[in-house]
Amino acid sequence: MAMNKKTLMALVIVSVSLNVGAQVHHIVGGDHGWHPYTDIGSWSSATTFRVGDKIWFTHSVAQGRIAEVETREEYLACDVSNPIRMYSDDSDGISLDGEGVRYFTNTNSEKCKNGLKLHVEVVSEARTDTTTPEVTSEGSDKVIAAPPESWWDKNYGFQLYMSDPSGNYAGWKAAAIGANNQAAQSMLKQDYRDEITREEAVQLALKVLSKTMDSTSLTSEKLELAEVFLSPSGNVKYQVCPPNALSKLLVKFGLTQPAAETS
Repeated sequence: MAMNKKTLMALVIVSVSLNVGAQVHHIVGGDHGWHPYTDIGSWSSATTFRVGDKIWFTHSVAQGRIAEVETREEYLACDVSNPIRMYSDDSDGISLDGEGVRYFTNTNSEKCKNGLKLHVEVVSEARTDTTTPEVTSEGSDKVIAAPPESWWDKNYGFQLYMSDPSGNYAGWKAAAIGANNQAAQSMLKQDYRDEITREEAVQLALKVLSKTMDSTSLTSEKLELAEVFLSPSGNVKYQVCPPNALSKLLVKFGLTQPAAETS
C-alpha cells in the first residue's frame, strides 16, 4: 500500500534492551576533525560535554598518537612523559563517565603546541532539552537516514541517530518524529524501561501511535509496522508486518475493535 494512502502521524522507533534518552557522540573538531588546522579550542568551548557522552578522535597514525594527561600544567606544556593513557587507533571513542576536566594532547610536541590538544569540562548528565528532533530539510537538528544494516551497532544495539549543526550526533533508544512528536516522546519516556521485551516494544509503539495519530481508531489501513532485528547469524533483517497480522495485534492490545462478523 502506498505511503500517501495512510494517515501517517510519525515514525515511532522503540529499541529493545536499551534505555530512553540521548547519548551524545562528539566528533572532536566537528566537521574538520582532529587536524592541525582545526580550531580545537573554540570547538571545545562551544560544546557542552555531559556525563554519559562520548568523544571520538578521528585521526591518522601520521598525525601522532593521543595522550590523556592528568594535570592542567602537563596539558599546557604538552608534557606527555607521564600520561594516564595513550590512544593509537585510527578512531578512538572515549566515554565521559564522570564530572570534571579531562586533558588530551597530541604526542607530537610541535603539533600539540600549535593547538592540537583538547580539554573537556564534563558536567552533570541532567538535560533540560528532552524533546525529540523533528525531521527537517533545513535548520538545526536532522535525522540521519541510513540503510537498515547500519542501524545496529555492537556497542549500542539499535538506535536512531540525529545530528546537529556542529557535527555532533545523538542516539535515541525510543523516539518519535513527525506531527505530534512531542506528545509521543513524552509517552515513550514515561513507559519505556530497560528490560522491555520485543512484544512490549511493539505494544508501546502502537500505543503511542494510537494516542497521537489524527484518527479515532487504528487499523492496518492507516499505518504500517516494520521490525528491524538481528538474526541468529548476525545479519540485520528488515521485516514488514502483514496487514492481517497487524490487525490482530491491534485487537490484542485493545487499540481497535474486532471487525464485525458478517451474517
